[in-house]
Amino acid sequence: MENLIIKLNQYPSLNISCVDCIVRWTVASSSTLDAGLEAKLKASEGLFSNHQIYQVLFFLIQRYQAVRKTKEIFLKFLFRKSFKYIKKQFDDQHKGMLKRQLAQKFIETYLPQVGQKGHKLTRCCSSFTKTKLIKKISNKFLKDLLSNDRFLMEFIKFLKIFKEYAEKESNKKIPKLVHQIQGLIDRNQLEDIKNIHHLPWLNLWLDRCKSMGEEITNKMN
Repeated sequence: MENLIIKLNQYPSLNISCVDCIVRWTVASSSTLDAGLEAKLKASEGLFSNHQIYQVLFFLIQRYQAVRKTKEIFLKFLFRKSFKYIKKQFDDQHKGMLKRQLAQKFIETYLPQVGQKGHKLTRCCSSFTKTKLIKKISNKFLKDLLSNDRFLMEFIKFLKIFKEYAEKESNKKIPKLVHQIQGLIDRNQLEDIKNIHHLPWLNLWLDRCKSMGEEITNKMN
């Protein structure tokens, strides 16, 4: 925290570069969700040379700490990313095939246990929450999905690069959040930072996803 304050105090004003610095620190920090962080920030308020900079950091920390992610949300995120990655790798290896043939081959290779529902599954694999087929990730769903040795093998390989892969995608959302906050600053509505939706995923959350994935594969093995 002390190093962050020193860095933020180097900014002459609360400009967009300063906001970007605050957001990137919050997303990457291992202390963002610490129970005592809010109190620590309040105690350090007088160390900030610009009170608005303190407010942006404080409200953004409050916003992230208000988020409640369930085990199911973590699993949906993890498997949505894994499907996207595995399907992309598969498609790249079978260029030239018609889309429907490609989908059928993917099902036969990785998802034979889902039967006729396979087409629906491949269409919806990138958005678990938008399909009744995968409305809830149950133990049965995980067992069925990972019972295919080839899919399990690819999923284990994906877990090794998941953090880097997901961080890269999450970081693409940071500029959007920075501009949202900058808009609130311009309208003098800093407290509305606490109401922002669609936040980039914290590195802490990505670590939790990976840990859960490893736990599941260990059980399967």
